[in-house]
Amino acid sequence: MNTLLDKLYKLKKLIGNTPLYNICAEKNIFIKVEYYQLGGSIKMRSAFKVIEEAILDGSINEDTVVIESTSGNFGIALALICRKLDLKFIPVIDPCISLYKKKKLELLCSHIVQITQKDETGNYLLNRIKFIKNYLEENKNSFQPNQYKNKNCYLAYNAMMEEIKDQIDQIDYIFISVSSGATVTGLSQHIKKYFPGIKIIAVDIEGSLIFSTITKERKLPGIGASKTSDFIALADIHDHVILSEEEIITGCQKLFHEYGILAGASGGAAFYAALQNIENSENKQNCLVIIPDSGDDYLELIDYKCFQQTSYEIH
Repeated sequence: MNTLLDKLYKLKKLIGNTPLYNICAEKNIFIKVEYYQLGGSIKMRSAFKVIEEAILDGSINEDTVVIESTSGNFGIALALICRKLDLKFIPVIDPCISLYKKKKLELLCSHIVQITQKDETGNYLLNRIKFIKNYLEENKNSFQPNQYKNKNCYLAYNAMMEEIKDQIDQIDYIFISVSSGATVTGLSQHIKKYFPGIKIIAVDIEGSLIFSTITKERKLPGIGASKTSDFIALADIHDHVILSEEEIITGCQKLFHEYGILAGASGGAAFYAALQNIENSENKQNCLVIIPDSGDDYLELIDYKCFQQTSYEIH
């Protein structure tokens, strides 16, 4: 067997099979908690699939340098995998990355590039991508996983859908925050096989260009993007919701103080959107919220103490 693949497959048992909880029986809110796996986020699923396929098709060999633009989670997943494979990995980040995610990358990688010049949208993503394009042109044995264009990023979520259908009998709504768009695309392509009437709601942030043409500076990483997603057109989305940073932070706070779940910005956004949907619905329906990562790395960005402490309500 290919030596790289042999090393890679030793990680496979640590990926996926994350828990799904009914945190509020009264409101029928369920959460799929993705920080309970290697790397601490949902992005380990797509990172593994991308690296696996790149090794299989010869894009990665023992001397390849892997380079990728990341706000943290995808980069940490890639860094862990590349470290296991003895491959050099260069994450390209910007000042919006959380301090703790940056420190994790510093522990895992020998070289990090931070882009500090804002692009025409007032953010950094487009300049991160430009840097990588130039690096790939100058370094021939290099590989970009390209989480915004690589189809294996969304194909990785087929296995997650198999997990979900074994964990819950009925879902009426699923709320998924978007950035690269891989998660919502991959899940939506298969979920209706098991839940035909389900409504898939994508959740975005103000200033993101995924569903809007109005751009502004965004301070919360892990949700939204400064470019349209190549994947969204392939997704079977019923509707989308665009939230302010304040609403997202409120979602994070409520999740933590009312249910004891410390979620990151994307999880807080999906939860807030689910609460909005429940308030506007006359019927009691099962709502599944995807929690991509933990709020541990967002403590300096989100004030989780804003609400008074309440007793946990976990069913």
